[in-house]
Amino acid sequence: MKPSIAWLVPAPIKGSGGIREIYNKAQYLCDQGHECHVFVEGSHDAYELSDKVEAFYGWRDCVLHTGWDYRPEQFDLLFATIWNSAREVAKAPASVKKAYLVQDYEAWFHPMSEGYFLSEESYGLGLHPICLGHWLPNVLHDKCRLPARYFDFCYERPLYFQTAKWEEREFALCYIHQPDKPRRCSEIGLDALEVLKHELPGVTIYLYGSPEQAKINFPHINLGVLHPREINGLYNRCRAGLCISSSNPSRIPFEMMAAGLPVVDIYRENNLYDFPDEGVLLADPNPIAISRALKSLLQEPARLRRMSEFGPGWMQPRPMEKEYEQFYAGVQAVLNGDNAPLELPERSYRRGAVKAY
Repeated sequence: MKPSIAWLVPAPIKGSGGIREIYNKAQYLCDQGHECHVFVEGSHDAYELSDKVEAFYGWRDCVLHTGWDYRPEQFDLLFATIWNSAREVAKAPASVKKAYLVQDYEAWFHPMSEGYFLSEESYGLGLHPICLGHWLPNVLHDKCRLPARYFDFCYERPLYFQTAKWEEREFALCYIHQPDKPRRCSEIGLDALEVLKHELPGVTIYLYGSPEQAKINFPHINLGVLHPREINGLYNRCRAGLCISSSNPSRIPFEMMAAGLPVVDIYRENNLYDFPDEGVLLADPNPIAISRALKSLLQEPARLRRMSEFGPGWMQPRPMEKEYEQFYAGVQAVLNGDNAPLELPERSYRRGAVKAY
């Protein structure tokens, strides 16, 4: 019988890609024959919790429990998924294996306060981190001297693919607008689009990703929260995409590339380890620089064609199955007590930043 695994996860949030990935990884372990128990933070009615998880993330084989009141000695491996769950997992007996699914550097989600320090402390509690992407292992090494296993950003091939060449698309761009997530820098993004709309009044701007109908000072179309199949249609309708992440890269630019949509993001250290030189254009994190990057894409057909053709080919060898296999290799290493030295991923984006002036 394969080892049993307990997951400590946050409460369900509609549209949360990070929580969806937790359930996806737990389901993959179920598919490999592991018995997974998911303990959901907070107090919930069991039936309502089950309905909500299925509605938000699809049906799962894992056993759902309400609250983090559990007996760690009943499991072979415990998985923390957010900083406060890491503190709970760390309390378990030393005989139980302990892992930490790290999808972002959560300390940066807080101002310089106790939230920052407690989140940062979670990486030094003796858990074995398995990270999303190439930047996080470098952060944990530099800030915590902590070795970490990792898996690549991959994508769901059946959901994201190219259906239209760049010249067949609207003179339009799409922006993942999530004002509830500070790391998405929505004010900078909207200011950049206002500048762009002033300079290119003919461009259509689609916003998506949030039900909020914010007061915005330029003509746009807010599509709200979309199903993944609708999102792929949007990506194939537009000529450029804007996705801003000031911490670990979002999965969205990789899905945009798979659909042949050139992407603009910000030029910061967090985005230099996972993006290729082509397919993505990184700009300084200010409205003028981001607007210039988008404008250069929309007005330079040769660059647009090159980036649009590059994206699907670069993503082709990165199906979600590869990500799951890499993740599972990390899980197996933790279960087997494999402490072999780990190499740090190298920087992949070598271009300079698009500047404001």
